[in-house]
Amino acid sequence: MAIKFGDSLENQNSNYPIVDLIGNHAKGIIYVSSWDNAALQAIPNAKRGQGVVAIVTTSGAAYVYMGTAITNGTFGTITDPNWVPLGEATQSTNLTVQIPLTRSFGKYVNNDVIPASGWNALEIIRDAITGYVDPIVTAGGSSTTAAFQTVSFTPSHTVTFNVKNNNRNSITTGNNYKIASVELYRRYNSSGTTNIADYTLVGDFTASLTELNSQGVPGTGTNFSYTHATATTAGSNNDFYYAVKVVAYDGSGVAQTPVYIYNSGSLTITVTNYAAPTVTQTNNFQTRVTSSTTVTNESNATRELGNQGTTIAGTITRNSPNVALTGYKVQKSVNGGNFEDVAGQTYTITGNPSSHTLTTANLDTTPTNAGTTTSIRYQIVVTDAFNTMYTTPAVTSTGSTISFQSAFIVGKSSTPITGTIDSDLINGLLGTGNVFKQLRTAWSGHGTIAPSNQSDNPATYVYLAYPATVADITSITQGALVVTGGFTKETTPSADISRTNSFDATINYKVYVSNAPNSFDGTALTII
Repeated sequence: MAIKFGDSLENQNSNYPIVDLIGNHAKGIIYVSSWDNAALQAIPNAKRGQGVVAIVTTSGAAYVYMGTAITNGTFGTITDPNWVPLGEATQSTNLTVQIPLTRSFGKYVNNDVIPASGWNALEIIRDAITGYVDPIVTAGGSSTTAAFQTVSFTPSHTVTFNVKNNNRNSITTGNNYKIASVELYRRYNSSGTTNIADYTLVGDFTASLTELNSQGVPGTGTNFSYTHATATTAGSNNDFYYAVKVVAYDGSGVAQTPVYIYNSGSLTITVTNYAAPTVTQTNNFQTRVTSSTTVTNESNATRELGNQGTTIAGTITRNSPNVALTGYKVQKSVNGGNFEDVAGQTYTITGNPSSHTLTTANLDTTPTNAGTTTSIRYQIVVTDAFNTMYTTPAVTSTGSTISFQSAFIVGKSSTPITGTIDSDLINGLLGTGNVFKQLRTAWSGHGTIAPSNQSDNPATYVYLAYPATVADITSITQGALVVTGGFTKETTPSADISRTNSFDATINYKVYVSNAPNSFDGTALTII
């Protein structure tokens, strides 16, 4: 009969229980030393019943009897399906996973072996859902950009990064699932790399892993920082690259493959590359000092032979803010030859300006060998504090070619071909009303002119004078009419006529004279 008591029962000695179920003195819970038929059959009928829980003292396993029959044929047989296990205290063998290939049991897949021997069901489940996960390393902040300098300097920079231990839930004792080390490495080079062997250890944070190695939720991880304190090499464009190396233990306390992060976020200091100064040319970078008074189509780039007086203007701009401009000079190339320094054209820049107005004095005021010079190119050579020698300039800027050409003279004179033809006569052709045409460098024909002398009194002859370096006239036409025979090439004197122009250049001329005065009415002549 059940004991029903309306008040509390207490043992005089609180260290002892009132009811001892282990001694099988109560119905509903039965203790057996082993799970076999003999142990079940030894249970008295009076203690048997539906819902009885049998606890095996040697293994801790528990079974509940769900049937209503309590004879030895049912209650006393461990194979009876009415005995339902509540759980297994331990597993006697390992378990081989047998599930479809597309499925998994926690970290296990088909044909894996679960080392379940000696584990209970909960331990098997816990093992299946517990596995090593790599830590996460994230770079914080942003890179620093430092301006190039000609001297060594130490950029101001702090490296920050975060390490998250994804296995903190499983940390118990020993090294299992803990972080073994956190290290910071640095590389000073022109380029980064993802090979840790190319870096040098600069920071060991292993002593600061308390939070990462404490049991708990992984959370947001632990922040680390490092203040940069390394000087650059003077005049170097090299950058600083950082790498973080994290080593973690797995569930057996075995160190795993390191996790790295390279050159992202604050893990970089970029030293800007040296930028040479630039020379900005004005529209008239090479301006002629004087103009011809007789050549109608002279320009800064195409001039009468000998007109070499030039000034150069522009702007020199400093592009590396910590590198001062120091100076510039002018060089000249004659007829495509080597550039050579122009005497007296070396300038110093002081005061470390961000830009400097480039100006030069009059160049080549006294032409050298003007009779044969056909072209000149000028070059500005700039140096700064990084490139201090003109043999290794910071920048050069070359102007366009200045072409020097002779003139084609068309004029009138009362002197016939039989008269005296000299330089005075040729100079006289340059008077008012006459034409002075500019030749091209590679002149294949002599051009078209429209001389007129019918209205002159006294009667005049048409003169054609052009540089002796040009081939003889082969054809003169007036419209469709060939008038070559209307001109005669001078032969007295036998040598070509020499003339010195206003720029001290001496040019030899071939001269052709019309055979008769008043021969042309202004209709164009084509001369070849």
